[in-house]
Amino acid sequence: MIAKILYRDGVEGMLNYVLQNKTAQVLGFHNFMGTDTGDMERFKNTLQFQGYRHNSEKKFGHFMLNLPPGERLSSKKFNEMARLYMTGMGYGDQPYVVVEHNDKKHQHVHIVTTTITEGNTLIDTSHDFSKSQVLQRKLEEAFKLSKSPEFKKGSLRPSNTENISAKDIVSLDSNGVRFFLQDNIHRVLKKYRPRNETQLKSLLRPLGISFQIIDTKKGKGAIFGIDGHEERYRVIYGSRIHKTFSAPKLEALFHKNNLEKSLVRKRMIINKQVRTVAEMYTTISPDALEIIMKLQHRTETFVNKTDLSDIIYSDRKGFLISNGQLSAKTVAELQGKLKGAPPVLDITSKPFLLLINRLAIDALNKSYTHTENVDKKKLAAQASQMVKSLRDNQLYDTLYSHVHKDQRKQFIEIVKQTTLSQLNNTISDYRDRLQKQHIEKSHIIDQLFQQKRISDSLSLRTVRNTFGIAADKSITPYFPGHVHSHYQTWKTITNNRTDTPKSDIVLYLPMFMPEFYTSAKNLENDFYPLALKNYLVSNVNSLSTATDNGNTIIDVLHARGFHLSRENKSARICIESIYSGATRTPLDNDTVQKLLPDITLEKIPLKPLKHHLNQKQIASRLDSLWTTHLIDRGLYEKAAFRMKTMNVKPLLTDAEYRMHLGKGLEQALERSGNYQNLRGKRFLSERTLHVGTRKGVKGVTEAYNSFRDELTDYEALQRQSRSIDLT
Repeated sequence: MIAKILYRDGVEGMLNYVLQNKTAQVLGFHNFMGTDTGDMERFKNTLQFQGYRHNSEKKFGHFMLNLPPGERLSSKKFNEMARLYMTGMGYGDQPYVVVEHNDKKHQHVHIVTTTITEGNTLIDTSHDFSKSQVLQRKLEEAFKLSKSPEFKKGSLRPSNTENISAKDIVSLDSNGVRFFLQDNIHRVLKKYRPRNETQLKSLLRPLGISFQIIDTKKGKGAIFGIDGHEERYRVIYGSRIHKTFSAPKLEALFHKNNLEKSLVRKRMIINKQVRTVAEMYTTISPDALEIIMKLQHRTETFVNKTDLSDIIYSDRKGFLISNGQLSAKTVAELQGKLKGAPPVLDITSKPFLLLINRLAIDALNKSYTHTENVDKKKLAAQASQMVKSLRDNQLYDTLYSHVHKDQRKQFIEIVKQTTLSQLNNTISDYRDRLQKQHIEKSHIIDQLFQQKRISDSLSLRTVRNTFGIAADKSITPYFPGHVHSHYQTWKTITNNRTDTPKSDIVLYLPMFMPEFYTSAKNLENDFYPLALKNYLVSNVNSLSTATDNGNTIIDVLHARGFHLSRENKSARICIESIYSGATRTPLDNDTVQKLLPDITLEKIPLKPLKHHLNQKQIASRLDSLWTTHLIDRGLYEKAAFRMKTMNVKPLLTDAEYRMHLGKGLEQALERSGNYQNLRGKRFLSERTLHVGTRKGVKGVTEAYNSFRDELTDYEALQRQSRSIDLT
């Protein structure tokens, strides 16, 4: 037995279909006082009164019970089976009628009812098809009927149409052909982006599918068919295969793909690829063209074997370029060499030699291992690994098969020489680079000791801070940016360079690495001039922005602890600070023009700064200057933590402070909590010494803990209330 279920918003159409059949016979009414067709009008009014009290789109149900062909039940038994079926589906208390039709070869009945109960509630229709299948099995056993198939035979979908070719289409029925077309057209449109009817034809041709857009009475229509089976399978309209395959939908897709802005650039790239392949061969077959374009350039090629001028190329993203869109010179060169004869490679052409060189580089990258000492045995082993990697390359095998038999020895010799040349060049470059780095590092260490710029009491481990090793992590955290700036600074000092390091934290290095800088000597002559100049160069934009609030640049610098002065009544301007002792650093003209465009020389005093701080005071003021730096960078969360938890005051003018409060500093101060946990307080304070590349990052990213997940993290809710952005 097979049951079919339909739901409708109205009941008139269902009753007309059931009763107007010439073979209709009422088997019985259920939960309704009626016996024959004369009571049908009253039954209809009952269903309408009960059903239309609800706004559901499934107010009425139409059930069909179909017996297997050749098997029959009496009217009484069929009516009883219908009652059991409706009770099992949840309609046992609903009014319904059972009507038998005899217009088919198999015996079947129609049942019409409403899904709305007397209490104005909707019967649960979820999983009704699953319930129906279970009831079918039970009723088949109870009434001794043969078991029905799980799927309707005529509409059984092929399990994998991808492995079915157009030649095997005779094994499928009409529905199988429709599914075959639907799946293959979907794959083509998902992978490629055709821009007209001709391109889609070329894409479907290798699959054995024909396509055409025709004019019909209602407008344009898209038709699809199977090549070679026109007599058995007539063409099918695209809208019957799938709603997106209609002619208007396909033309809208073509128009959308034509609007791609990068088509000109893609056409130029494919034109160059085709010209390269044409120059590399003396003759080439259509199959060889498709293979070499795919392997060398990852470009798919579709060649019409009956018309060699009909070629379409597809790049990696599926955009299609026709042969007619390429340059006339490229098309003429390719058409002159595109023949049905076997392909012949020109091993003397420049594109071929460049391609072999690229293959050798790829093989070298896959097999080469850096080693400091290379002898003949290692060189031979390395060369053998490269040759093995080359032979595993599918493109290399394809090129070898396209070489004429008389030229294969010469081909192998060219590959061998190119491979050895690339290997020797790589080893030589690696040795030179390694030796240069070794000499440079040794030279810096020697200069640091010979010129006594670092005290002899410092250990070698401390000296290696210059190259990325922390001296004592228990004192202060060492971040990669601090170590890199430290290295670049002392590299500039020892090599007597005039350029400044590209970093804005040079002046803060004594705060990050106190052990190193408290032991170093002659900082006033070596380090601080460079640090002061670097501070102005790297912060010129933020300092200029601070002057927008009515401050002069002299006020802004003075608030931060810097002082401008003139050198010996001349026009040369110098800068000094309370952090660098008596160091005065002259400024170049470019910095002066950027920093002091409207300042006259008369406003700059002649007297140098007299008030200097001791080491402890300098450390405290550097903390304040670093907090100011965080505020200038827009990192208000970190600055607020230092201000509220560590009691650090920024070095800002009143106008600057009000400006940053309005930009978000005030909200950050309100969010910043009081941390009683000393361990957490120390960790967060260390994180404020690091400045990432992003500004104003929101949220907190916690390190992954494999012993804690979202179900066992009982402290997550507490942390949310006192979270702070310290990333």
